[in-house]
Amino acid sequence: MWALGFLRRRRGRVLLTVLGVALAVGLTTTMLSISAGLDLTSRRVVADIGVELLVLDKGSPVFGPASHLEFENGTRIADEAQALTLGGGHPVATAFPVFEKTVTVFPKDPALCPSECRPVNPVANGEDPGRRGTLGGIDFSAGVYFETNTGDPFASSPEYLGGLYPEGFDSPLFTHEIVLNRAVAREAGAAVGDTVLVSATREVNDSRPFRVVGVYEASFETEQSREVRIHRSELLYLARRTHDEATLIALDLQDPALAPQVKAAIEAAHIDLKAATPAEILGELDRTTGTFKMFAGVIALVSIGVAVLFASTVFMISARERVGEISALRAIGISRRTIFREMVFESGVLGSFGLALGLTFGTLGAWSIDFVMKATTTRVPHGMDVTAVTPEVVVLVGVTSVLIGIAAGLVPALWATRLNIASAIRNL
Repeated sequence: MWALGFLRRRRGRVLLTVLGVALAVGLTTTMLSISAGLDLTSRRVVADIGVELLVLDKGSPVFGPASHLEFENGTRIADEAQALTLGGGHPVATAFPVFEKTVTVFPKDPALCPSECRPVNPVANGEDPGRRGTLGGIDFSAGVYFETNTGDPFASSPEYLGGLYPEGFDSPLFTHEIVLNRAVAREAGAAVGDTVLVSATREVNDSRPFRVVGVYEASFETEQSREVRIHRSELLYLARRTHDEATLIALDLQDPALAPQVKAAIEAAHIDLKAATPAEILGELDRTTGTFKMFAGVIALVSIGVAVLFASTVFMISARERVGEISALRAIGISRRTIFREMVFESGVLGSFGLALGLTFGTLGAWSIDFVMKATTTRVPHGMDVTAVTPEVVVLVGVTSVLIGIAAGLVPALWATRLNIASAIRNL
């Protein structure tokens, strides 16, 4: 193939062209890896937690515990969901009502705690550990989820059921157990076995003592995440809620394929509620991360366009240098189709070399971004892949790089096939 012979004779120009394509491919790989990392993390978080449906007030966003609206009769609605019958069976394995409320956690004795400890304002999740089932999403570094983990004993207390304040705080059924995430434990200077004061009004005089029984890290939380977990009835009592309020109910299904039917049944029975499927949850995540993906896509498109223009310019220069060679080939009977095919093949070869080098650049760039983001900011969730060079990214970039080479060679190839042989030979 005569085109390959020209590549061997112009090694410097070939190297510059390959480097130009490789830089574009590398930047494209890095940008696409950001989108892939966000998608991969989103799906892993949903899978780790194990929620097939999330029941919320219709006005609530899927994410953002501080923005979830309260609805009444959380336990009754969860029981109804668990008792739901479809096809002669019960599709709901776990119905887990949660009440979320921002509280203030005070060190029990600020005078004795380390100098850096201070009151913290986390989101408290009121949960019944006996109803959690196989739902995941939390990993413990110390202690346990709850010591009283077979149920929520205070929920049957006369003081809770009758709204008798403040006698209930002294009830033997009030466990006073609390589980802190690592950030709250660190800032409050608390460890397993210590006592902290918790207030639903942010007033220390309105706080109650709770004993720390565990320290954990939740899926997708950041160094900025502040969360605690308390028995649901105790948090409701602390917040003076008397109508069994909840802000969400997490459902784990026997068969995830039944999610649409369960969703329809719940929404038909409770017109003020909605049930979000994993697809809708991931769609909400996609909308949350859509700006980053769009930004990454724009940069990738710009880099591809620049690479095509750069490579096209180089190939046109090369084609003009080979006017005599092309004319001679045409004069001895080489067809226009062969000339065109050879020149496009030449640009495709350079695109392939650019792919190999560009993937290396892009993978290193993706790894560097992931490392730097995790090392320099506290806003990146633990376990999150900021970037991920997935097989889909490699395939897409591979096709893109070859197309860059071919697209860059099309105009010079078409120009070469339209040369006037006699005129070109006279001007040599």
